[in-house]
Amino acid sequence: MLGLVYALCFVCDKVIYWFFLFNLIQQNLQNEIAKQRAALDRTNDLGKVIIDNSGDNPLVVADVQGKLTKVRVQLDRLDARIEQRHAILQNILLQIQVYDVMLDEFVTKLEEMEDEVNKFRPISAILEIVSEQKEHIQRSVSDNITRKQPVFDKILEDGHGMLERMEAGDEKDAQKEKLEQMETRWNEIKEKTADMQKRVQVVHEASQKYDQRATNFREWLQDAEKKVSKIYPVSCDDNELDERLVELDGLASEIESHNLDFDELNESASTLTDVCQADGDVIKADFNELKSRWDALQTAVLEKKIKVEEAKEAFEKYQSALQPVQEAFTQAEDALASHKPAGTDADKIQQELEQIKALVSTLDERKGDIKQLNQSGQQLLQQAEDDAPSTLSVKEQLVSTNGKFKDLPTRLSDRQKELEKALEDTLQFNSSLAEIEQWLPETVETVEALEPVSSEPENLKEQIRETEALHDGVK
Repeated sequence: MLGLVYALCFVCDKVIYWFFLFNLIQQNLQNEIAKQRAALDRTNDLGKVIIDNSGDNPLVVADVQGKLTKVRVQLDRLDARIEQRHAILQNILLQIQVYDVMLDEFVTKLEEMEDEVNKFRPISAILEIVSEQKEHIQRSVSDNITRKQPVFDKILEDGHGMLERMEAGDEKDAQKEKLEQMETRWNEIKEKTADMQKRVQVVHEASQKYDQRATNFREWLQDAEKKVSKIYPVSCDDNELDERLVELDGLASEIESHNLDFDELNESASTLTDVCQADGDVIKADFNELKSRWDALQTAVLEKKIKVEEAKEAFEKYQSALQPVQEAFTQAEDALASHKPAGTDADKIQQELEQIKALVSTLDERKGDIKQLNQSGQQLLQQAEDDAPSTLSVKEQLVSTNGKFKDLPTRLSDRQKELEKALEDTLQFNSSLAEIEQWLPETVETVEALEPVSSEPENLKEQIRETEALHDGVK
């Protein structure tokens, strides 16, 4: 009969039906026992009659009472067995109730976990999102699996225990299939969850690695960009240009030392976009933005270094052109400033005139240097800061130099003309003076050689003619 109860347990779905069934069986049995006890009571009365009729014969009393006691004992035992069976059935019913409740709750939770796994969104490459996904799959599914594993084991154990007590048949096959399906679903959800956790962990680790490398690289890149932005590549000061070259060389070395960091960042981005299921485009965009800035930084450093080197070359050309021009200007200014009257010294005037002519020629030869000076100076000024002290100095230098280059040749030319006129006058003066000085000794000798004044008219006339001739010579 117990086998029938178990079989019925797996056929019916309503637990209340089992309460009714168990109570019905117990009631029927107890009613039968009550009927038999009533019959035994009537039989007992008949036994009393038999005993009375025997005159209380001990043998008859023993026979009647023995038979009645034997039946009563059997009824009591039967009643006890029914009560025991009732307790067993109640316990079985309780087990069935617990099993059904546990099974229903487990299946409901299993469906929820299957739903969580099935609707789990694609694994994101973004660290904040994949971290949330990792926590969600752990909390909503994996932790539930851990908590429900003992429940599953208990249900499976009870289910197999019931299967062992069930008679062969469709009901047993149905229950066995039900347990196998549940076990299959349970193992599948565990495998799917483990696989999903593994994939989430892989993406999470890749995302963490990329995020850390991107953060570190971005911080360094931002600092390097600030350094480059503060470097004004062109100056009109040689020392400043050298300092700029040192700074740019330092930045170039720093960039080179981060080549490995950039390669690792590139590798991390590639790995992350390969293993993720969503938001890979976000990572690509972020990496491409960093790559653009990285390329721009290298270009900026290279271009600024080229400009500094060009500026330094222009500065050197500027200085090489400025030096001979300034030397020529100094010589010319010194020559013009040291002018002293030469008097009748024609050689001194000639010497000064030759010096002035040489300076005029020298300034004329400096035209190429002036052209180079202006070209190099303008090249410097076009790229330099307008308000920088070195820029203002070069501007003033160019204005002063070009002004002097226009003024000094004019002043030298005027001085040359003055010296040429002075030389002409001095030469003429000295020539005339020399003629006079050459004439005087002869004339004095002639005058001294004249005869005394004669008293003879003819002689006197001749002496007068000689004197007049001498007088004309003096004039």
